[in-house]
Amino acid sequence: MTKYREDSGAEITGPSETLIAGNSSANLSCQAAAGTSISREWLKGDQPLSPSNRITFSEDKSSVSISPVESSDNGEYQCRLSNPVSTDTASYSLIVNYGPEDVLIEGVTEVEVGKMVKLICSALSEPPARITWSLNGTETNVMTAQYIKDNVTYDDSGDYTCVAENAVTGLSSSSAVHVLTVRKEGSLPDNGPNVGAIVGGVIGGLGCAGLAAAGAVFYMKKKQKPRSSTNGHAGSTSNQANSPDQITYADVSVFKKKDGGTVELGTPDTVYTDVRTNLGRAQATTVPEETQYAMVKNK
Repeated sequence: MTKYREDSGAEITGPSETLIAGNSSANLSCQAAAGTSISREWLKGDQPLSPSNRITFSEDKSSVSISPVESSDNGEYQCRLSNPVSTDTASYSLIVNYGPEDVLIEGVTEVEVGKMVKLICSALSEPPARITWSLNGTETNVMTAQYIKDNVTYDDSGDYTCVAENAVTGLSSSSAVHVLTVRKEGSLPDNGPNVGAIVGGVIGGLGCAGLAAAGAVFYMKKKQKPRSSTNGHAGSTSNQANSPDQITYADVSVFKKKDGGTVELGTPDTVYTDVRTNLGRAQATTVPEETQYAMVKNK
């Protein structure tokens, strides 16, 4: 009869040198300080570690070799030792240095003079890359991932690039050119308030105000466009009220409360779209280009 001792003091030993993706190899070894181990299982991120063309196990699975290491090998490794009377698990954090890769600038391409502009440079890198910015081929003094200027001038127009450098791997990589154009004040369209946010705010306001009736109907009024008639006068607009292509924007103003009071939920120039509710959720559509204003009535 075989007598087993409890496994205890499980430990993983790994490489002491710095690992660089594509160039280095790593060997992890798992042992118990005491006990009788008859089974070893390797995991990465709590998922079983499988052999591949880069990952190989020793015959007794006491060690695992990864050659060459890649960025995807970063993470937490576990070794689970077990026998019929006990189980013990050890963990090891493997760090593989790599990059920079996929250097990218995100941000607007147009801004009005005097406004604030923010560009963001991102890069995949371990450790995080050092960032430098250039404008029209000349390096700036900005050395952070965010390029922010509060009061842009016409001189800020041009070609922006960011360069990411990894001091450990010795590699650097540049982003594609990001073109920023500074326009004169008032030349760029104002997108206005977010329609979804306004819809949610209005419907929330309806719930808080407590409408006197079961529901509310939002309906759109039209911007009347004069049309020539056969007698040379502007045509009647009475039949245009149901033409969806003439809606311009919406205005949500005052709702009646159950106690007889009112609650003001909007302003006369609120950007909006048509919404209908009946004791349920509202459905907002994309704001038509010509929506003018909305009226609100209790049902």
